Amino acid sequence: MKQSVKSFEMKDWLFRVMKRAANENSVNIACMEDLTDLEESFRRIESALTKKNVTMTDFDKKVTIQVIDSNGAYNGGFLRGRKVFQGRFDECRLIKYKASNRSHTWEGDVFRYFIGQQDGNKCKDGTVLVAFDQCLPKSCSVSELRKLLEKEEQICVVVNNEYARVNKANWFSWFLGILMAIIVVVSVFAGVVDYFLSNHIKGTSIEKLLWYRLFMAFSLSSNVKGIMNVKGTNKPGQIGSLHCMRFFSMVWVIMGHMNSNVVGAASNVLDILDASKAAQFYILSNSFFSVDTFFFIGGVLLAYMWFKEFKKDRRTMMSSKGWLMFYVHRILRLSPPYYFAFFFWSYIFLPNLPDSSNNLYYSGDDEDPCRKFWWPAMLYVQNLVHYTKDQCYGISWYLAADMQMYVFSPILLIALGMNVHLGLSVAGVILFLSTSGNIATIYKFRYPPTIAVFDKPDPKMTNYDNYGFLIYQSAWIRCQIYVIGILVGYFLQMKKSIKINKYLNLGLLFATFAFMLFDVMILHAVPRDKVMPLFWRSIYSAFSKPLWGLCLSWITISCYYGYGGLLNSFMSWPGWTPLGRLTYSAYLIHLIVVTYLLIIHPSEIVWGSYTDIFSNFIVPSVVITYLLAILWSSCFEVAMGKIEIILIGGRRRAVDPLKKRDENERDEKMGNRDQNGLSNGETVSPIKTAPISSKDETWS
Repeated sequence: MKQSVKSFEMKDWLFRVMKRAANENSVNIACMEDLTDLEESFRRIESALTKKNVTMTDFDKKVTIQVIDSNGAYNGGFLRGRKVFQGRFDECRLIKYKASNRSHTWEGDVFRYFIGQQDGNKCKDGTVLVAFDQCLPKSCSVSELRKLLEKEEQICVVVNNEYARVNKANWFSWFLGILMAIIVVVSVFAGVVDYFLSNHIKGTSIEKLLWYRLFMAFSLSSNVKGIMNVKGTNKPGQIGSLHCMRFFSMVWVIMGHMNSNVVGAASNVLDILDASKAAQFYILSNSFFSVDTFFFIGGVLLAYMWFKEFKKDRRTMMSSKGWLMFYVHRILRLSPPYYFAFFFWSYIFLPNLPDSSNNLYYSGDDEDPCRKFWWPAMLYVQNLVHYTKDQCYGISWYLAADMQMYVFSPILLIALGMNVHLGLSVAGVILFLSTSGNIATIYKFRYPPTIAVFDKPDPKMTNYDNYGFLIYQSAWIRCQIYVIGILVGYFLQMKKSIKINKYLNLGLLFATFAFMLFDVMILHAVPRDKVMPLFWRSIYSAFSKPLWGLCLSWITISCYYGYGGLLNSFMSWPGWTPLGRLTYSAYLIHLIVVTYLLIIHPSEIVWGSYTDIFSNFIVPSVVITYLLAILWSSCFEVAMGKIEIILIGGRRRAVDPLKKRDENERDEKMGNRDQNGLSNGETVSPIKTAPISSKDETWS
């Protein structure tokens, strides 16, 4: 370490490479001139420090002194896991000097030099010892500097922002950007027309024209009003607690992803290791149950709304056309905002990341997986195909697993519709097979009880690269809580009222929260230097999710039937309704927000106190995500849902009893949703199919 750092002092390094540059003529003229000026200035400044008769030039003061000041240097923290010694990025980039004897302006740029073992055009995994930022002429390219450093064996990679930006904008970036801009502009224009002219157009022939109805589907004002509308909430027959569950689960998802990214980018790894021993760290790191809450909600709403329509028209719901539209409506509602999200990530967001010192990393020249493997994402099979390094938009695995559960859900729905005992038997078989498969997989590969953060792995563990495919992202494993949700939704629809002893209910609620806390925190009891016994690993992996589902079940049942008391009053607060409706769009874009906030962080990322993590990272992520979700949902989610209703039929929006309006206007504006984000009306389709939309079912 000491020798690597000493040999990388800028003046010594610069003097060495300048000799090679002069002899080999391996850099462009502008780069050669700028490096020459810098070298001569360094020598002049050295002389000025030792000899009083040497005067520094204007270049020395305005360029070289600032270069020296902005360079990264070893200043401690190595023993706490610090490997990257950042310079002052903004100070270096502000350097601009036009000499009278040069045809171009001397501009500064930050280059990061990684010291480690080289593996092709990148550093070999796990070998990087340290990295330093150096302020050098922008006229020099990474390839030229790398050529000069061929004999510097300890340097494996040189990176600047341009070189680190592997994903370049192309024709599709422009096409997608223009398309999305057009949608936003049309949404704003339609909103203006809707706000100022709708009363004049109402009742005229224009109102019934197809093009006008499609145009008004994009109305930003109408769509935002629909999202924010809380009238008619908490009516009988509504599952009032679900929006609250959605919102807090989404916050937990953002917390978990922000925490994992901060942990990965922070310079004080050993401090994080110490902090991870605290109980509160598990609340951040063990946020995987938030996704299980989404699975549970999806199952509840699917069964609740499907059996509501099933009781009205059994024949139609069980017809071939009914089942066809069961899938068609889901795909049409779920896909547009999702497709826009991952294409936006790959083709617009990544190519246009702002220059930053926190963006100076390079792991090879492979482009984002979405550019090559977009088709598994579009088919909702990215957790089955190219699921390791090439998975498109990492967070989208949830949508794939959820879609796959939805595809096979009729097995249980039909069984419950035929006979409750048959349905319970089918559910029992599914739960048995899923649980058994979970236990067998843990035993076969000796996997951890959940995704390991800092826990000591089993030395005999094999095939961990496939842990996501076999356990974490697999629909056949995660379906346990989805099945529980379907059973709860069926129960709520079939039993309009039940009597629960208040003392029994209170005891079960206390037990519920105790078990939920146990589920999240029990792994904290395992010493970090010990390997958890295989038996208990398999038990936790196989039964922690169903236990979480049972806890959510009782909260839902207790609140639905009016026994929740203060808990129900809190969870059914109308303010959760807009936040719950925004959750789908918030999930789709939250990774973009998290990544952006980390990239633009003005200094080196250091793990500090939990207050610092929340105030600087988590709270801004949540607030910005939900603010952007309003626009995303209005333009790409609600608007597309309205178009789907207009073109092929969907669920009819309920009529607000306080404002009697004609049904056609209500269908078009979709403004009055119930507490669950669902309509209370029947389908517009002549065959009365698709009782639930993909968005409503899980998120809205």
